[in-house]
Parts: sequence; structure tokens; C-alpha cells
Amino acid sequence: IQRDFYRSSLPPLIFENVMVNNQSEHQSHYIETQIRPEGERFNLLDFRRAYFRLMSDNSISEIRPTAIYNTERSCFDLHLDVELEDNVSLMLGGTLSTGNFNQIYYGIYYHHLGRQSLELKLDGQLGRTYNDVQFMTRLSTPGDLPFSIRLIGAYSTIDYYNQMRLFAGSAEPSFSTEKEAFAKFKTSLPFLSHQKAELSLGAGRIRDSYFPGTTLDLTTPVYDTNVYDLVGGGVYFGENNLNSPQYATKGLSRYVLAQVFAGRGTYTPGITNAMNTSGASVTAPVSWMQITFKDHRYTPLSERFTLGSHAEVFYSSRQFEQNYTATMMQAGAFTPTASGTFTYSNTFRANCYLAAGPIPVYKLNDI
Repeated sequence: IQRDFYRSSLPPLIFENVMVNNQSEHQSHYIETQIRPEGERFNLLDFRRAYFRLMSDNSISEIRPTAIYNTERSCFDLHLDVELEDNVSLMLGGTLSTGNFNQIYYGIYYHHLGRQSLELKLDGQLGRTYNDVQFMTRLSTPGDLPFSIRLIGAYSTIDYYNQMRLFAGSAEPSFSTEKEAFAKFKTSLPFLSHQKAELSLGAGRIRDSYFPGTTLDLTTPVYDTNVYDLVGGGVYFGENNLNSPQYATKGLSRYVLAQVFAGRGTYTPGITNAMNTSGASVTAPVSWMQITFKDHRYTPLSERFTLGSHAEVFYSSRQFEQNYTATMMQAGAFTPTASGTFTYSNTFRANCYLAAGPIPVYKLNDI
């Protein structure tokens, strides 16, 4: 009772002044503007939203807030001890498995925090199945309506493996490869209280190489190829508060993405087939739209047991290609496991699909 009486006598947590310690003038201005863009008083809920927005910036490693009551103003002053990440970071990692999906990750990252937040990153992966290199730059600007812009350029190659069933059977080479190069421009804005909206424009080229049928002539392996030169745009709305990017045990990740693409596709048969005995290329315009919705969440039921769920809906208006293999290589793919990204299975590919299932998790320790 005494504690409740003491709490009821405390003034409400209303903040007016923000003081950032141990940072430069420009860095302090960036942080203050993120917390109080309009220069008005704000409450604890407003600060909570700004706090998580700041912590999502890769330039900041820690924020320690302290509220001190200002008797003259009848409100609190907010003092922030902020620690920044190192300006330059080198990254090296990878994954090991008993299958064919071993990967090495490398990267170099640079950031600068001033009146805006600038990030530069060059990274990639090396492996037997998947290889890529990507450059990304991002500029974030605070204010009444904070936003960020990103420029991304990437090149990747993937050699698919066949695996008809999940968790069973060994993966065999599918003799299907895909090479992709693209450049994208993205701008992100806050949406509602915990979500973001993102607009994107881009252009790229995709090259698929494959055997079109079930009979493989390995003595003279000549692949059919489909090359797509495309431009496109998209709109994204989503949120993500999972406690881990890959093996989460708490939180929610949900988004909807609508995209449109247009360009031209060029089909070049390798092994002579009935469609084009002369072997000449066939070029035709292509255009389609596609919508993706994903909902991935985890709900703790006890100290050790968590029940998760995954739901995914995909729709594409894309037309059929010159043969079945070319159509399936460009169809939407359901990849519920990490290794599924590198496997080619017609069972889990379609232009329209709905997938859902439970994810039971038992935690062996508290790490």
C-alpha cells in the first residue's frame, strides 16, 4: 500500500529537454532529433518508440537513459549516455553442414554518424552452391518524418540441388544454375507505430541454364538458357521484432510485398528440341505482378517451451515460359528451411501457393 501511495505521488514521466553525453554536436543533434523531432514535450511511450528506432541504427551500440526531474519546468530532463559502434568493422563467418551447403561469409562495414547516419557495406558469400557479392550504402535522415534511402548492387550465382522431400534423402545436382545481377534503390519511412513502409525501384538481369527434360546427355552437355532483362518496382509494409534473425524464440515478423516487373526474355535452346530445331534464340516481352505475405511468430508457453507458427501466401500473374523447367525455375519457391534456398524441388514451387505450419521450440539453455 505504501509503495502504491508513493508511486501515485510521483509526477508523470513527461520529458522536455534531451541531453546527449560524450558525443559531438552533430551526433547529438541527430539523436535528439530522432527522439524529439518537433521540439515539444513527449512521454515515455514516445521515447520508447524513438529508442528502438535509434537502436535499429547500426551506428549505435548502447543507449543508457536517465530521467532527472526539473522543478522549474515541472517535467523531466532526459540524459542519454550513448555508445557508438566502431567506424570500421570486418566480418567473417560461415555455416558448416554434413550436406552440400557449406558457406563462408565475409564483409567490411563502415558507418559515420553526424547530422545524418551513413552506412557503407561490402559483403558476400563463398560456397559450393551459392556465391555472391553485394555493395550497399544507406543514408538515414531524422526529422518530423524520418526516412532512409538505400542503394544496392549485387551479383550472385546458385547451382541448385535436387531434393524431393524435406529432411529425407540426399541432395543430388540438378544441373540447373541461376545467375543474377541487379541494382536497386529503396526508400523507407515509418508506418503506424511499429512498422515501416518501403518503396523500391530496380533493374537487373537473370540467366537460367538447365536441361529441359529428364534425359541428360553428359557426354556433350549443352544447356538451354533463358535470359531476362527486367525493370521493376515494389511496395513493402512490415514489422520485425524477433529476438534472433535465424533461430528466434520470441517475437513477430510480418510483411506484405507487392511488386511489378516488365522487360524481355530471351530463350536459347541448347539440345535440339521440337520447339526450335534451328537452335536460334527467341525474344519476347514479359511482364507480371506478384504479391507475397508472410507471418512468422513465436509465443512462449513456458520457461522452456515456445510454440511458433509460419504462414505464407504467394500469388504471381506470370505466364508460362517455353518449357516446364524454365517455368518452374522462375516460379515462387517455398523454402521453410535454410537449405531449401539451395535446393530445386518442383514440389515446393508454384505461381500461386498457400503454406502454413507450427514450429515447436524447446530451449535447452538460456543462451
